[in-house]
Amino acid sequence: MARHQDIFTLVGNRMRAPLHRDDCASVFERPPIADLIRRIDQALQIRRAA
Repeated sequence: MARHQDIFTLVGNRMRAPLHRDDCASVFERPPIADLIRRIDQALQIRRAA
């Protein structure tokens, strides 16, 4: 990604983005859902530890 985005922002953007059937580029980079889940888990663990 060109810049670091908070994982919760990425998830929110992914949930609001319309689903496209064609191969057009989206406004933001969409990481695979498994990567998002892993990153959410890591972010939650960091917040709990703080």
